[in-house]
Amino acid sequence: MFSLKNKVTIPALIFLLTFVVFGNTLFHKFTYDDHKSIENNDLFSSPAKLSILFHKGYFEKSHEKSYRPLVTASYFLDCQLWGKNPSGYHLTNILVHAITGVLFFLFSGFFFKNIYTRFVASLFFVFHPVVCEPVNAVSFREDLLAGMFVLAALLAMRNTSVRNVFLFCFFAFLALFSKESALPVIFIPLVLYVLQKKGSILASWSPPRGSFYWALALVYVFYLALRFFIMIPGEKEAYPVLAGSPLGAIAHSGYLFLNAWKTLVFPFQLNADYVFWDVKGIFTFQSLLGILFAIGYLVVLYMLFRKRKFISVFALCWISLFFLPVSNMAPLTHPFAERYLYLPLMGVALVFGCLWEWFLEGFINREGSRQVRFYFIPGVVLLILAFVSIRRNLVWSTEQTLWKATLRREPRSIPALNGMGIFAIHSKDFDQAEKHFLRALELAPHDYELRNNLAVVYLNTGRTGEAIGQLEQALTLKPDYAPAHYNLALLYYQRGGEDLLKAKRHGETAVRFGYPVPKEFLEKIRGSN
Repeated sequence: MFSLKNKVTIPALIFLLTFVVFGNTLFHKFTYDDHKSIENNDLFSSPAKLSILFHKGYFEKSHEKSYRPLVTASYFLDCQLWGKNPSGYHLTNILVHAITGVLFFLFSGFFFKNIYTRFVASLFFVFHPVVCEPVNAVSFREDLLAGMFVLAALLAMRNTSVRNVFLFCFFAFLALFSKESALPVIFIPLVLYVLQKKGSILASWSPPRGSFYWALALVYVFYLALRFFIMIPGEKEAYPVLAGSPLGAIAHSGYLFLNAWKTLVFPFQLNADYVFWDVKGIFTFQSLLGILFAIGYLVVLYMLFRKRKFISVFALCWISLFFLPVSNMAPLTHPFAERYLYLPLMGVALVFGCLWEWFLEGFINREGSRQVRFYFIPGVVLLILAFVSIRRNLVWSTEQTLWKATLRREPRSIPALNGMGIFAIHSKDFDQAEKHFLRALELAPHDYELRNNLAVVYLNTGRTGEAIGQLEQALTLKPDYAPAHYNLALLYYQRGGEDLLKAKRHGETAVRFGYPVPKEFLEKIRGSN
């Protein structure tokens, strides 16, 4: 019998409704980094290659910039199940997000007794358009996995038995090996401990003993040693620093936090790439605005604490803690991205639940029964979020739809210009491809991938000399860039004569750096000498 009080009904509904909103992603192609990380990567062709997860060749083969073995292992599993069919990979993403939604519902039971409040807060998280980026892009699955295992770890804290301490540490490990943005999970028990001492916000939870924190410390020491001293990339890439200096980046972290809140509260102008090139210097309008916002945030937090609104205090602490790893104080590939907000969004969903309960408290009639008509209000909010998400999913359906939409909002987006250029190459529209790559190079002249892609255009239009020039510049910027070595091998082989030796050298260098050079081509260049 259908009943909201049935323990299975709500989780089943959350699971089903996740597929209703994100089911259209099953028909999508690979997009964004999926081509490099999965579609064109032969690493996942055999389970025997799983050993790559445990040695330093991991970074070169997986194309990951940090150690995320659990994500890579999930690609291995997908490849065995689906081959290179994108629908299977998208199905896995939806499943992970649906499970995370159910876990969030269970976690919200720590704070809310009203099952309807827990239900709407969970759907707020599941439906929110910010999750479209990690759900749609297979290569951003790390955020989904990190979120799922963070919640699993916290659910293990219902009591601090030895078994539960072990489970917490185990799931915390899995979260950290999915993405380093899960690092703040160690502080969540501390925040809960402080608030529990002040106001007993959790009905069935006892404060952790000292052994619990010793176990957490061991988890973190092991992870940090592995992450920063053992499994580190052979060559770290230098990213453009926001505002031009480390101090400037720190000064503007408050501005990024403000942008995060703006995106989470008004998710109607989303984009796959956010550009902050106008942010220059330490003391700017943006940095001052961010500082004012941070001060206001702390004031609100203090006022809520004084009024003993401890669930709201916890939610705001959650948001700020999980934003810290992506605040760009340490330079990131992209200063700001929607996928970075997957974990902070959980805190916003708790705030939504708090606001709903506060609203209900103001509309209780004299007899004590709640005003039923007001229960439709969160339903309207959820329908709007679901509608926006379904439409946003369509933007991610192909490379062309994604990058066209991105360029409409941000004409200076280098990933979008590059993506449209690659799409034009596949469509044999080399004039349009050249325009996109040249425009991108005006904005980022030191981008070796753009130079390689432009060389492909020149290669296909018979401009051999210009192609070689671009490839040589690419290798000056990054000597171990395997695609440029392979393209130079092709060009020198076509020219023949004395250039055959160069073709052989570049072809074998491309193989050494992990590029899947066809065996037939290798045999040709080796046999021609």
